[in-house]
Amino acid sequence: MCFEKENLEPPAAIILAAGGSRRFGRTKQTLIWKDDNFINTVIETVFKAGLAPIVVVLGAQAQEVSRTIKHKDLKIVSNLDWEQGQSSSIKLGIQALLETNPDTTGAFFLQVDQPQTPYSLIELMKKEALNGAEIVAPLVHDELISPVYFSKQCFEKLKQIEGDRGGKTIFPFFDVRTVDWQDKRQGLDIDTPEDYEMLRRLYGINGTHQV
Repeated sequence: MCFEKENLEPPAAIILAAGGSRRFGRTKQTLIWKDDNFINTVIETVFKAGLAPIVVVLGAQAQEVSRTIKHKDLKIVSNLDWEQGQSSSIKLGIQALLETNPDTTGAFFLQVDQPQTPYSLIELMKKEALNGAEIVAPLVHDELISPVYFSKQCFEKLKQIEGDRGGKTIFPFFDVRTVDWQDKRQGLDIDTPEDYEMLRRLYGINGTHQV
């Protein structure tokens, strides 16, 4: 019997949640989203999508945020250099992932300020990841957005990024597979209270307090 060659080990998840929320004015990681806060919502999404292991990179207000995290089956690391920008969290997340599972095949990188990310999108992307893709990103109206999957072979290049830049910097060096996604709301993130109110209205969600 002949089987299509696939890597059956699930991809990992690295949740980037270290930012200082300067433009927002208070801790975004603990803002309410549906029945929980941002950080727990994103964690629950990746658990539901079957990603493992899960690494959460905290930074600003790390103790405050970590106290709200409900799941125990994950690795939490604190980025003491979070003010140097997103690249420092990417590097720390990769390091923690490889310490947890040196044989990992790759990881989804998710932003904590996109709690609207559905597990169905991750599952769609995961099919490409399991079929050997180097990078997988959603394509919404000709724009590549988050979350993004990076195979292990991208990790060294990711660790070369400096400053407040993300993984899209290395797209030109690898083959990027895309999955079409029609929901434009996925491309939104939350930098200001106005962004939060807008996204909350788009999803019909009430409540603006923290937990």
